[in-house]
Amino acid sequence: FNAGTLPNGWNDSIVSGNFGWQVGLDGASINTGNQNLDRTHFVYFDDDSHGIIHNNNSVILESPVIDLSNDTLISLEFDYNTRFYSTIADSFFVDVFDGQNWINVMLRTTDDCGNYVDPNCNNNFPHAIIDVTSYASANFQIRFRYFDGNDANDWGWYVGIDNVRISAIWPVDLQPLSLVTKRNCALGASEPVEAYFFNSGYEGIDTFLIGYQIDSLPIIWDTIYQTIGANDSLRHVFRMPVDLSQQKKY
Repeated sequence: FNAGTLPNGWNDSIVSGNFGWQVGLDGASINTGNQNLDRTHFVYFDDDSHGIIHNNNSVILESPVIDLSNDTLISLEFDYNTRFYSTIADSFFVDVFDGQNWINVMLRTTDDCGNYVDPNCNNNFPHAIIDVTSYASANFQIRFRYFDGNDANDWGWYVGIDNVRISAIWPVDLQPLSLVTKRNCALGASEPVEAYFFNSGYEGIDTFLIGYQIDSLPIIWDTIYQTIGANDSLRHVFRMPVDLSQQKKY
């Protein structure tokens, strides 16, 4: 939401009332200044700003359709803030669409964290992590809902959402973790190249190629025959050393 508008494909709809979600830097009109989650634009509904004459507000924010049919171990993450009025039935819902039905995966009816200017909340807003693996489909969606309780005598406070993310773990995801660097000035013509690799996937991998390249020289490949399990690492010294005898940036 950093551009100050809803991204393409996101849909804001009003179930009841006259107001929808907003995108901005100040999610609570009761105080002055930027009241948000991380000093960037976010999406919010400020029920308090609409006054007592508008006391039946129910709004929905839907994500675009996301194809998760080929993904595994999927997490929905987002930052949020909810502040509620204790005497009314206001609430914040998070639902996901599994291709056939909407399923509620999170519900808040009490403050979490609350007032944007409260020192206990500022820079410490809640971060939701929800496992949505069992709801994955080719037509997956996310839906955020706010309802102020339709109380005839009062009105609610506000909710805010930011940094929405869907992530999935690949079966095998081997990545270079770090290179053992040499920083002295007496390097020779046959220096070993040593690196760490990490498998962040959920399956093991064996018999694979890893390689390194110095400047524009040909890539040096090694075949690894051992198994690296899920969340495991490998420390490897390549069979072919490298000439670093010339003092320069490589």
